[in-house]
Amino acid sequence: VELNCHPFFLAVQFHPEFTSRLEHVNPVIYGFIKAAINYEDN
Repeated sequence: VELNCHPFFLAVQFHPEFTSRLEHVNPVIYGFIKAAINYEDN
Protein backbone atom coordinates (compact mmCIF):
# COMPACT_ATOMS: atom_id res chain seq x y z
CA VAL A 1 0.00 0.00 0.00
CA GLU A 2 1.31 3.41 -0.90
CA LEU A 3 -0.06 6.88 -0.21
CA ASN A 4 1.20 9.24 -2.91
CA CYS A 5 0.18 12.45 -1.12
CA HIS A 6 2.44 11.73 1.88
CA PRO A 7 6.26 12.17 1.92
CA PHE A 8 6.80 8.60 3.14
CA PHE A 9 4.08 6.03 3.60
CA LEU A 10 4.41 2.34 2.94
CA ALA A 11 2.43 -0.50 4.47
CA VAL A 12 3.81 -4.03 4.40
CA GLN A 13 2.58 -7.34 5.76
CA PHE A 14 5.93 -8.36 7.22
CA HIS A 15 8.50 -6.95 9.60
CA PRO A 16 11.41 -5.57 7.56
CA GLU A 17 13.27 -4.70 10.77
CA PHE A 18 13.59 -8.43 11.52
CA THR A 19 15.59 -9.08 8.33
CA SER A 20 17.67 -5.90 8.43
CA ARG A 21 21.29 -6.13 9.51
CA LEU A 22 24.03 -3.51 9.67
CA GLU A 23 25.93 -5.16 6.81
CA HIS A 24 22.75 -5.78 4.74
CA VAL A 25 20.02 -3.24 5.48
CA ASN A 26 16.55 -4.18 4.30
CA PRO A 27 15.53 -1.90 1.38
CA VAL A 28 12.35 -0.80 3.18
CA ILE A 29 14.33 0.26 6.26
CA TYR A 30 16.97 1.91 4.08
CA GLY A 31 14.29 3.87 2.22
CA PHE A 32 12.73 5.03 5.48
CA ILE A 33 16.08 6.21 6.86
CA LYS A 34 16.92 7.97 3.60
CA ALA A 35 13.51 9.71 3.54
CA ALA A 36 13.95 10.81 7.17
CA ILE A 37 17.37 12.31 6.43
CA ASN A 38 16.03 14.13 3.35
CA TYR A 39 13.07 15.43 5.36
CA GLU A 40 15.37 16.74 8.08
CA ASP A 41 17.61 18.45 5.51
CA ASN A 42 14.66 20.26 3.94
